[in-house]
Amino acid sequence: MIKIEQVTLQTVTEDNYFFTIPLYQRLYVWGEEQIGLLLEDLWSAFESDQGIFYLGTTLVVKRPAEHENAPSRYELIDGQQRFTTLWLLSLNLSESALSMYGYAQWNGQDMPRISFAIRPEIKAWFAWRITNKTLQAGQPSELEVPENAEQLDAALSQINSWLQQKPAEQQAAFACFIYNKVQLVITEAAPETDLNRLFEIINNRGVQLQHHEILKARILDRLPQAGREGYNHLWEACAAINGYVERNLVSSSPLSNHQLYEMCNKSRKAGPVAMPSAGDVLEKITQQHSTQLAKGISLADIIETDPITETVDKQQGDKAIDKHQPVRSLISFPVLLLHTLRLHLWRTGRSDLPRIEEKSLLALFTDHWLIHTPDEQEVQNFVELLWEIRWLFDQYIIKWVETETDKGEIHRLRTLRLSNNEKALSRDTESLEDDRGFILLQAMLYHSQGRTTQYWLTPLLGYLHTQQTEGSDASRLLYLQHLDNQLFCTTDNRTLVAHSRALLENFWQHSPYDDLAILEEHKGTGFPHYWFYKLDYVLWCRMHEEKGESWKNFRMTARSSVEHISPQNLNERDSQQNNTHWLDCFGNLGLVSRELNSSFGNKPYKEKQAQFLGQRTLGVPSLKLDLIYTHEHWGEYACEVHQTQMLEQLQAYLTDISAQVSTLT
Repeated sequence: MIKIEQVTLQTVTEDNYFFTIPLYQRLYVWGEEQIGLLLEDLWSAFESDQGIFYLGTTLVVKRPAEHENAPSRYELIDGQQRFTTLWLLSLNLSESALSMYGYAQWNGQDMPRISFAIRPEIKAWFAWRITNKTLQAGQPSELEVPENAEQLDAALSQINSWLQQKPAEQQAAFACFIYNKVQLVITEAAPETDLNRLFEIINNRGVQLQHHEILKARILDRLPQAGREGYNHLWEACAAINGYVERNLVSSSPLSNHQLYEMCNKSRKAGPVAMPSAGDVLEKITQQHSTQLAKGISLADIIETDPITETVDKQQGDKAIDKHQPVRSLISFPVLLLHTLRLHLWRTGRSDLPRIEEKSLLALFTDHWLIHTPDEQEVQNFVELLWEIRWLFDQYIIKWVETETDKGEIHRLRTLRLSNNEKALSRDTESLEDDRGFILLQAMLYHSQGRTTQYWLTPLLGYLHTQQTEGSDASRLLYLQHLDNQLFCTTDNRTLVAHSRALLENFWQHSPYDDLAILEEHKGTGFPHYWFYKLDYVLWCRMHEEKGESWKNFRMTARSSVEHISPQNLNERDSQQNNTHWLDCFGNLGLVSRELNSSFGNKPYKEKQAQFLGQRTLGVPSLKLDLIYTHEHWGEYACEVHQTQMLEQLQAYLTDISAQVSTLT
């Protein structure tokens, strides 16, 4: 018998639920991206004051107590990554109501809410964690190191760093929101369930119908039967987000590579490709379908149709559009849909969305657009706008690109071009020199903002859409520099969603800059990470030509740990000054990866300097740190000089961008 129950974490604690990870389950494997997405989803729901945040379904089997003094436990068959992440979050919010989820009292002892079957070393690590409130990395030497201790410690460090970026006065309320409002559906299978069969079903289940597919059916249902097929092809080409839209269109529609090339080559000039209008694409698709009746689109059609793959091309004898390495989008297709909806609402004079939230895709579309019962023409306009925005997204927004030489992913633009010799479309294998600043600034914004939203994309895509025939590389870069400054460096205290809408209404709106006083405070690890990323971009803009190849080739990478140059531990500082007030100032700090932060530890300046310079040949991890480690000695005076110089660089950059913008307005 299957039992289904909807619970909150409060229910879990009050009803004394205990969970165990069975031996056949994999250990904790979530990385930065999955953890970051969950945290941003939770915070977004908290900020928007949602009554309920639905975290998904968890499958369990109840097991009897191991002995009379032990509680009965539920084996986590599906959902252990989410449960463990919430448990780690509860450790970082140990002074809040959420601590009751982390562990419970049982027979007078603190017992972790989650344990691991037949893995005593992990049990010991978890037990140690609920008594270790400082959350430092590592563990006592007498504890056997668990198989994935580094993964768990890295997750703890990421959560701790993320929380430090949030207002301290809101964290207790945030913990209460998670404790009371986060809901899970616990599906309890009967104890006699054949677990081998159950795992076979879980691991081989088909791809579930996604929300954006349901949304497509609802939207295209407003079109007459004869007009749906072409718009369905446009939508499907846009939906395969981890690829390029022109290749997707060839894969998902009757169009061939050569036909798409001809539409893009009306001018008969080699070079960058002008966007083929949605009208031209629809007309050509209709011609291809002229011998058959246009098919309707229903949920049944969607479910029965195989999903698009970006790796299979039609075998029509045409040249392939894209022969290069795989690419990965910064955002998901549902998030792109929400950015497009914001642009459509702006263009039609309607109120903006209250937020961008992938989990609320259907509700946001229903409450803010479909409720107005858009007619056939408006639905067509929306899908055509989606096509145009996706085309611009692929042309001008960076993607993660796999490279053979770099052995990994890097941010890159690969411009679509006409190859008249081959009568085909191709993507540049390398970013153009003129794109470097544009790429670096986008990467800075991507890494410094919540990965689930990226509100800067809406006004940038809106600007690109209005400037399709007029914009140059320089004007696009200047607009993004202005947009970044206005969203994050001014005295405007509106939310990002409200502020980004205002920058749609007036692309060159100018609010007074903040006086940068925050950077003169002594915040230590509490400094917003944005300012470290921002400063590296500013230093690159203003100094890379004089600093040579290492600076010219600088790349923004994910960094989540604030490093003290002169260590906080007085006994291990090479400076013998008693005045330590400067240790937590911006000048004595840098933003680094967790790995580099851990390897630096409390080492004295000279040791850190030697280690940093030794790794520099692999790429400069931070331009701010690169300047710091040119100092022969480091102490309060050098720190103050460095901080003053950095603030001067930031201020000069802001002034320069304002001056350039003023010539346009």
